[in-house]
Amino acid sequence: MQSELDQYISAHSELMHKWKTKHKTTGHKAFVSDGIICPEVWFSQNTRVLFILKEAYSSDSDSNVDWNLLDYLNSADGSKGRIWSAVAEWQHALENTTKDSISVFDNWLGCPVGDMVQYRKTKSDLLKKCAVINIKKSNGRNGSTDADLLEYINQDWELLKKQIEIIAPTIIVCGSTFHLLKDYPKDPASKRKHILGADTSSLSKDRGCKRIGDTIVIAYYHPANQYPAALNYYGIAGIYHSYLREKENYEP
Repeated sequence: MQSELDQYISAHSELMHKWKTKHKTTGHKAFVSDGIICPEVWFSQNTRVLFILKEAYSSDSDSNVDWNLLDYLNSADGSKGRIWSAVAEWQHALENTTKDSISVFDNWLGCPVGDMVQYRKTKSDLLKKCAVINIKKSNGRNGSTDADLLEYINQDWELLKKQIEIIAPTIIVCGSTFHLLKDYPKDPASKRKHILGADTSSLSKDRGCKRIGDTIVIAYYHPANQYPAALNYYGIAGIYHSYLREKENYEP
């Protein structure tokens, strides 16, 4: 594990530096680093879930202030808010779903009653098992359009692909990002370099699950969606459960 951990820290730090430098030279501001939330936990587990989301932003996102999303997600406040609470719940769903069963959306997970300190610790511990990356790492704001996000993919798709390779997840959850990522690069001759792997054609652009290369890719909603938490939880667990039961129908 230590070798994997050291290799990740070195390679990912170098990638973030290269990415930030590129953005600064092209006039982008407020670079937000991301990646594996807690590498020590990540490399100790067999199920490694990467969430690919759209962008990160804060009250300082219009300034020159760079920041690290991972610092926030490792903090006491990291599991607060709808997005990160949902990510923690989906992590729980995926790591506890098998071909034979789906883990119940328990009260301790979905309803903050009783010991709030323990509840937050549970959510925080779940977050530490994940990795999170954003398509748009600079100039984040609430509600970027697909066209805006596609500009960043067009500029950075090789860096995105490299980041995914360095993180080496077993499961990728695209939070309303699959439709943006599935066709890059556009050049048919470069199919082997697709961000999500060699062949995404048979995975629904809306919702679905498929093994692509060595990774299971799930096209799902963004965790900020307004559906009830339990519905989101059972939705992603159900998709994964169905895949595990009938995966020969999904794989090429």
